[in-house]
Amino acid sequence: MRLKRVKIFGFKTFADRTEFNVDGGLIAVVGANGCGKSNLVDAILWGLGEGNARQLRAASSQDVIFSGSARRKAVGFAEVSLLFDNEDGALPIDTPEVSITRRLTRSGDSEYSINKQTCRQRDIFELLADSGLGRAGYSIVGQKDIDNALAASPEERRAWVDEAAGVQRYRARKIESLRRLSSANQHLSRVNDIIQELESQREPLREEAEVARKYKTTLTSLREIESGLLINEVAKAVREVEELEKKIEESSKLAREELIRADHIDTQIRRIGEEVSALESEMDSIRGLQQGSLTAMERANADLRLAEQRLQSLDDLEKNLGEEAGKGQERVKELELEIESLIEEEKLEIEGLDKLRVEFAGAGEEAKALQDKLRSLEKSLLDARERHNLRLRQEAQAEQQKERAGLARRELKGIEESLPDLDEAVAEAKKAFDELFGAIKEQQDKVKAIEQRLAQDRQQDEQDAQASRRLLAEKASLEGRRRGIEATIETHEGLNQGARAVLEAAERGVLSATYTPVGEAVKVDKDLALAIETALGGSANDLIVDQDSDAKAAISFLKQHRLGRATFQPIPLMRPFEPSFELRKVLGERGVVGRASELVACEYRVKPVIDSLLGRVLIVEDLDTSLRLAKTSGWSRMVTLDGEVVHSSGAVTGGHAAKQGYGLVQRKADLAELEKEIEKIERLVSDAESRARKRGSERQKLIDEAASLNAQVGEHQEEVDEARSYWQTLNEELQAALKAKQRLEHELEQLKAAGSDQIEEVDVAAIETERDELIRQLASRSADAESAETRLRENEQRLAQAQMRLYTARKRLEVTQEAEEGREKRLSHLEPDREKARLEIKRSTELGDKARQDKAEADQRLEKAQEAKRGLLEQNLQLVEEAKAARANAGSVGDGVHQAELNRARAESRRASSLQRLFEEYGLGEEEALEQEGMHEVPPDASAIVSRLRRDLKAMGDVNVGAIEAFERLTVRFDELSGQQKDILDGIEQVEASIKELDKLTRERFLNTFSQVQVHFEELFTKLFGGGEGKITLTDENNVLESGIEIEVQLPGKKRQQLQLLSGGERALCASAFLFSLLRVKPSPLVVLDEVDAPLDGRNVERFATLLHEFTDNTQFIVITHNPTTIEQAPVWLGVTMQEPGVSMLVPTKVSTPIATGEGDAASATQLSPSPAMG
Repeated sequence: MRLKRVKIFGFKTFADRTEFNVDGGLIAVVGANGCGKSNLVDAILWGLGEGNARQLRAASSQDVIFSGSARRKAVGFAEVSLLFDNEDGALPIDTPEVSITRRLTRSGDSEYSINKQTCRQRDIFELLADSGLGRAGYSIVGQKDIDNALAASPEERRAWVDEAAGVQRYRARKIESLRRLSSANQHLSRVNDIIQELESQREPLREEAEVARKYKTTLTSLREIESGLLINEVAKAVREVEELEKKIEESSKLAREELIRADHIDTQIRRIGEEVSALESEMDSIRGLQQGSLTAMERANADLRLAEQRLQSLDDLEKNLGEEAGKGQERVKELELEIESLIEEEKLEIEGLDKLRVEFAGAGEEAKALQDKLRSLEKSLLDARERHNLRLRQEAQAEQQKERAGLARRELKGIEESLPDLDEAVAEAKKAFDELFGAIKEQQDKVKAIEQRLAQDRQQDEQDAQASRRLLAEKASLEGRRRGIEATIETHEGLNQGARAVLEAAERGVLSATYTPVGEAVKVDKDLALAIETALGGSANDLIVDQDSDAKAAISFLKQHRLGRATFQPIPLMRPFEPSFELRKVLGERGVVGRASELVACEYRVKPVIDSLLGRVLIVEDLDTSLRLAKTSGWSRMVTLDGEVVHSSGAVTGGHAAKQGYGLVQRKADLAELEKEIEKIERLVSDAESRARKRGSERQKLIDEAASLNAQVGEHQEEVDEARSYWQTLNEELQAALKAKQRLEHELEQLKAAGSDQIEEVDVAAIETERDELIRQLASRSADAESAETRLRENEQRLAQAQMRLYTARKRLEVTQEAEEGREKRLSHLEPDREKARLEIKRSTELGDKARQDKAEADQRLEKAQEAKRGLLEQNLQLVEEAKAARANAGSVGDGVHQAELNRARAESRRASSLQRLFEEYGLGEEEALEQEGMHEVPPDASAIVSRLRRDLKAMGDVNVGAIEAFERLTVRFDELSGQQKDILDGIEQVEASIKELDKLTRERFLNTFSQVQVHFEELFTKLFGGGEGKITLTDENNVLESGIEIEVQLPGKKRQQLQLLSGGERALCASAFLFSLLRVKPSPLVVLDEVDAPLDGRNVERFATLLHEFTDNTQFIVITHNPTTIEQAPVWLGVTMQEPGVSMLVPTKVSTPIATGEGDAASATQLSPSPAMG
């Protein structure tokens, strides 16, 4: 057994919640003076149940609660929890850990718990008894205790050895036995006195008993007949009660079975509700799958139509390209022939021109120079003409590009003109689709909202049903209580025999007047019922009558039939009462509730009686108020709300009765309270049923609305599909137009860029003029100059025209060939595009088929789920009807039970009345009466015979029949007391024997322990002092049970001396030897030493610390110390400090390398993480 953990909150200076583990066998608590180290010891001592505030260094028990500091407010309670390791079973609890918690509030409320189970302080003491942690143990030892171990008297010192010997419980038993022995002797003295008194009373009663016996002889016949009548009536009532109880039991069983069946059906209804909710969730997911399938179908159909349109476009394009291909090839051939002809024509013109130039060229150097210059000009002219031809070709291309640009602009214009209409068409199609889809989505959202509302309604129905069942069960319980109270009031239970006999006679018509019990005439609130009941006392059984003659008639009836006595309150005889000045003055005092007569409600007719009984009675809040006002006047009694009474004479009545009274006033108050509760429950149940009906009608409307919405969704779905397809088609056309527009704009930009790079204009005419001039010069050299010039010019013009036609033909051929190449290229790409379109058609067809298949499967699943839901709802409706029928059956059976209970109450009343008469007049109980059934002969005219016998007895005069009973009672009492006298003497003898046995056990265990302690003390004394001699002895060896213990010591090198002469360190070592000798004999699981080593020097501290280590196998030591040697020996340190004034905090630290001696380097230590409450 070890202490594992300590939790402290609000104890002395530990204001914060402090929790630390207690690991290891030796723990050192260190810190500066006044920081709260000893408060840690006090916390453990207080947690172990210490009740003496002085032992905790406090004036009162509340002083241990943290009272605040300069920075902190006081806390409201202190709490300490100690957790012990109980693996070895040292404590008598079958758990591996035992937690002991103590809590104290500032109001003085104290709580104890063991393993979080509330207990008493005594339970903690009994748990720790003989564990070494008991009240008289040596587990908590301070400097004062160490010194007291030597300074105490021998008898006080003996308590430590008794704890080690485990005889404290024997001593407690002996003390209890001695107390019982003293009580028995006192009881014996009282019994002897009573016996003497009884002997003096018996003789006078003996003669009266003889006379009474003669009277009883006359009563024999009356007893035989009347008792027979009463026995028959009791037996009849008993049989009736048994039959009714059997009927009640069977009916109750049937009602319970019906209720159980209804609950079982409710369980099925809840399960069906859960299944319906699950089906609805599944239906939502299926609808989601349906919508996804529809979307996939629409997308696949759109892709399929687009691919088919693309394939058709490719077929049309191929057809057009094929038709243009033949025409283009013919045109190419024509252009090639034309170019060949033009090349030949150009060649002929060039040859002719060269011949002319040679023909007209002159001789000589000048002609040669002119000719060279002419050739140079010709070359320049050829280059100029080439450039001029290139420019012409460029202009032709520009013209062609201009035509293409115009065509492109017209096409772009057409597209731009059609775009707004196309945009508007797409927007309108999108809007139409969105409107249709939004409408369907809105309808679907409505359906979902309706389904959520239905689920909420079902959940609310279930909650209301559970609440109604709980309320109905509570109502049934309250109605049972109400019926019981009504039955007791109806049968006048609680009234005395006389009052009940008068009321029954009035009910049968024997007495014609109206008799009202006082307790039934008043109405009072529940919180005042006990006070009013107490104020009325026996008057609650009084009967209120309208005339005094009615009281006289009832009294005559009771006398005549010997039915007991009753008190009557005739209204005319009541005297009016007005509160005096003193009484009105008291009514204004603090704590006075009011006059009792004014706090009850009653009919105006009986008000004088109530005023007479309660007019001078005051109702106050508590006993303190009544005692404070006890010396005032004007009242007769003060009654507190708890039923205590202070009389005007000064007497005070209160306490707790063994059998608490429960009269008519409290019954009526309880009945009124029960009726209010039942009415409240009925109102709540009615409201729940009304809400359920309202939800039912709303639920049907919601179901119909959901069905209508689902039908509309189905009808509009096809329109949504068509609108989506139309919108997607228009959107695709729009995207194609936008792409064409973008392509045309790009082509126009390219055409514009191509036209910007123009070849500069060449002045061919100037070059020709210069050339002509040279030709004229050359021509002047010949006779035909003019003719030559003309022929040359004509020839050159023809050459230029031939070259121009050749260039134009080549350009047309180039354009035609490019067109043919483009056409062939487009034809070559048609088949791959067509294959892509076919693959897209196939893929779209497969996706469409897959989507249609998924939708068909979803439709089937949805239909099955809807069918299952309809089946569950039908089953749920059937079960609801069955549950309703079961509860109706239970209610009808309950009504039968109620009627049977009323009949049983009436039969019980008759049985009780007859038994009371049997018991009062003949001394027969129920068992005896039933055993004597049929044993008494009851003649047919038994009633007449009974009347005659009663007249005979009346003629005999007054006879003290009670003398026989009194004499017998005295005799029985005398015999009982004689027997008690003998029993007491026997008990005294047994107690004395028990004390002797306890003394024997105590002596044996004490001597055995004492001898061991002697041996260990001598050994440990020598070990601690390094020599010397120490012994312990008994002060009175002849009286071992009461003997004290003396300690005799002889220190090394010194003579034997008295303990008072020892120094502080010597006294501490001597007391430590005594403590460790006790621990060796009876190890304590935990020992807390508070600065025990303070008086010791270095070497003695080392011996002391070494001895501590030797005992850590069986004992856990917590040592509060300032001594460095002791601190170094401990493997675990608990540092206590006050970083905040008045508030202690704890810092646990583990030493990584234990230190065997006080020398050498300091051990390395690891500070543990402090708990949040440690600062």
